[in-house]
Amino acid sequence: MTEDPSRAAWLQQARSYLRHADPVLARLIDDRPAFDPRAWMAQLPAQATIQPAGSGEVVMRLRLRRD
Repeated sequence: MTEDPSRAAWLQQARSYLRHADPVLARLIDDRPAFDPRAWMAQLPAQATIQPAGSGEVVMRLRLRRD
């Protein structure tokens, strides 16, 4: 499976930012070129949110991760 080009570009930008922001993260990223700063979120369960639907109703919606 190939990676989404927009996600690949985001990952490259995020790694660059983190590499320049912190020397410890720079070493981690250099040691692990596939480092994904948001990988931990993929392990979280879907979250339920409660949002007003209008006219006094409340609707509960599931917010799913999109990776």
